Order: sequence, then C-alpha cells, then structure tokens
Amino acid sequence: MHFPHFPLEFIQSMLSLVAIAVGGLIAHKINKPTDVDRATILARIAEGAAALVLSLYPGKSWAELLKLTVQQIIAAAGIPTKNAAAIERAAAAALLKHGVTPA
Repeated sequence: MHFPHFPLEFIQSMLSLVAIAVGGLIAHKINKPTDVDRATILARIAEGAAALVLSLYPGKSWAELLKLTVQQIIAAAGIPTKNAAAIERAAAAALLKHGVTPA
C-alpha cells in the first residue's frame, strides 16, 4: 500500500491551522458570559440609561420615563439580551434605584 508523501511544512501548517481553530473554540466557550454576567451588564446599562433620561426629562411621568429608559437601553451598545420583558424590568429597577417611583 502506498501512502501519499506530504512535505513536512505542509503538515506543520495544517497542524497550526487545526490548533488555532480548536483554541478559538475553547476560548469562545471559556469567555462566554454567564446569565449572572449578562444580568449585571444589563443592570449597569439600565442605570446609565435611567440617569441620562432623568437628567434630560426631569418632569416626565413614570410611564414616560420608563419608556424612554427602555429606548435608551435598546439603543446601547453591548446589550446582552433582546428580551423585552428583561429590558423593561431592568429599566424599572434602575428608575427605582434613582429614587423615581410610580405615581
């Protein structure tokens, strides 16, 4: 039986490509944020959004502030979820943390 002969450089470059691909997959799995990480990121984004909305619209009603805060969260870069209910809960919590309560 005859096996094809590959140059050593070809074998080394193929092994390097495989190692890079496997390393990338492992790094992605390791660096994937947990649910707690995503919740923390969303809360921080919501707090910043609420602070901005409150500074721009201090006389608005709770419902309007909530709506505007949700819009600011959605527009933020790096938002960890597309779940509308989670975003609205984070917005409400952030407004409450800033001392704004529903009328």
